[in-house]
Amino acid sequence: MDLASGHELDQESPPRSQRTCWNLETGELVTSCTIIVTDANALTRQIHDRLPVMLDKANVRPWLSGEAGTELLKPAAEDRLRVWPVSRRAGLV
Repeated sequence: MDLASGHELDQESPPRSQRTCWNLETGELVTSCTIIVTDANALTRQIHDRLPVMLDKANVRPWLSGEAGTELLKPAAEDRLRVWPVSRRAGLV
């Protein structure tokens, strides 16, 4: 299946953006989701060895337009995240 894609920025919720894909043969939208991960930063490494990529707001448009590439896929700065303990029951959902 040949796919094409477009994008739109979610203006209501700046940290989110979405990308759409459609089948070039049928013109139908393709429902799909991808989470790009990278190495954990120093703050989260104690919990897990991977972390979802979190683009800085200034890098969202260049990423979605293709102007920027894999150089943006790096661990988030430690000051962008917070870590606190939760009950073990949280893992039983």
